[in-house]
Amino acid sequence: MFLAQNAPLYGVIGTPYQYSNGGLQALSAADEALPYGHPDLSWFLASQMVRRLRAYTVAGHSCGPLMACGGGRPQRDAMS
Repeated sequence: MFLAQNAPLYGVIGTPYQYSNGGLQALSAADEALPYGHPDLSWFLASQMVRRLRAYTVAGHSCGPLMACGGGRPQRDAMS
């Protein structure tokens, strides 16, 4: 788990598009985030926003660092 003191928005993850004679076409998605201000951003359909962690503290807990309690599985509600 991270406690962020400074985490500005960086860019987006999603699908790039291009316009051609056949109309609007989706291109293969890149594995990296496209930063805000990039010239291709106007032809990009974002699915996730990305923040850049600049100042943070690593805070562990009894389940282990960077791991959700219960092994990453959703916890069942006691009422169900």
